[in-house]
Amino acid sequence: MIGRLSDAFQLAWGLFYWNLRKTWFRLRHGHVPCPCQSPSDSGRAMETRCEPSLTLQRPARFRHVCPLLRPDAEGRWRCSVDTPDVRPFWGRALVLIGLALVCIYGVGTLGAWGLLRWRGYPLSYFAVAWPPAWTQFHLAQSRFFVAKANRALARNDIEEALMSLSVAYQKDPQNYPLGRLFARLAQAGQPALADRVYSQLAHDHPAQRAETYAAWYEALLWRADFKSITALAKEALALDPNRGSAWLNALIFALRREPDRQLVRELASSPTSPDARTVFSLELQTLESPVSAKSALLKPMAQNASAYLAFYRPKRLIELGFAQDALGLLGRNNPLPGRDQLVLRFEAQTALGWKTLIRGEVESLLANPLNPTTAELLIGYLIRHPDAELLALTFDAFKQQPQGKDEGTYRLWAGWLCAAGACGDFERFHQAGAQMKAISGAEFRALKQVEGFFRGDNPSTRIEGYLPAMQPIPLEVTYALLERYYRSRAPAKTLP
Repeated sequence: MIGRLSDAFQLAWGLFYWNLRKTWFRLRHGHVPCPCQSPSDSGRAMETRCEPSLTLQRPARFRHVCPLLRPDAEGRWRCSVDTPDVRPFWGRALVLIGLALVCIYGVGTLGAWGLLRWRGYPLSYFAVAWPPAWTQFHLAQSRFFVAKANRALARNDIEEALMSLSVAYQKDPQNYPLGRLFARLAQAGQPALADRVYSQLAHDHPAQRAETYAAWYEALLWRADFKSITALAKEALALDPNRGSAWLNALIFALRREPDRQLVRELASSPTSPDARTVFSLELQTLESPVSAKSALLKPMAQNASAYLAFYRPKRLIELGFAQDALGLLGRNNPLPGRDQLVLRFEAQTALGWKTLIRGEVESLLANPLNPTTAELLIGYLIRHPDAELLALTFDAFKQQPQGKDEGTYRLWAGWLCAAGACGDFERFHQAGAQMKAISGAEFRALKQVEGFFRGDNPSTRIEGYLPAMQPIPLEVTYALLERYYRSRAPAKTLP
């Protein structure tokens, strides 16, 4: 074995050395000694020994370098040409070197592929062995870390999952679903990181910008970051006119939580859509003179007015104390869908103290199984206007319905949990928690903390400290919780 290895090294070195010396010999046309024939021999064919072959354990192996080496009649290895005809064999050398490199490359890539597969990288041998495919290696790395993140999530190890998703997204920043997942997971514990990822997603994927903005808005809403919501909604209003009503609502909602009259004034004169200017002009009037703004709110709308303007006018009348006028406005061929009309009608009737009428409408709704939309509406209403009797009526009716095991049903039970907490009914609060566990198969980890918030154990706590832990809940429920529990952080800005 040692002899074979020694011969192999000598031959590998000899492919270059002896061919170079023979090349020089040919170029000098015999003016230098023959580099490989024994100088003591005659120099004639089949009479002259080959000196390089004598150093090998098996001289015949030198034929791989020089095929001029041949055995004579007695089996002795001799050069088969006369001295002037000694020549190099570069073609043979290059072929042998190429074959050796191919073998080394094959062994090396097989080893690398085996190691990567053992580590868990989802790669084919072709992806490792073919150099043009190496540019895709970062995608395989990304998939590897995504799988690692999924395993961490299965163990409920959020920190490990975030670290893995961070690497995966760095390796494949064009993967939109991966970026969305990373941002959603980061938004509870690392909000600044989530904001950067959402911003990058909006920049890198303009086709999905509306979807990105909607997810980003919901994340900001959970944190009650109304200043960021204002900036985002202003930008989205200009870039996504198809969802103008939703972004107008987001702007108004944020400005009610963190008032800024100067900004309202700017929006009232900004070059956005006519409906946006109308809404903010009305908003400015109601802030400056609520009584005189009443007539402006009651004026007939233009034929092409947006759905949000139809919603804004009666809602603002209710907030200003003109609930009776709001009901009249709703009754005059209002184009709003039935759901929105019901929400506003309940708000107006509550402001007027018509509880019996509200209970009658609710009982009419309960004559049929509650669909998710109606259930969300009732949950939101009960959070804004706690009523233990109405909660018992609606909660028990929903509980008696056939229940699914999907995420939508889980979200509704999470909403009912919040409604029960807002109404102070902690027996039903725990019943809702039990239903959530039955669907997910796991305990609601923040149950005790959320219960403590609704019980008022620590009056200094803020709703935005608990909203991320309450998720997933319907957006209508998030709005209702913020409407009832949010406390502004700064004094409102006033007009100069």
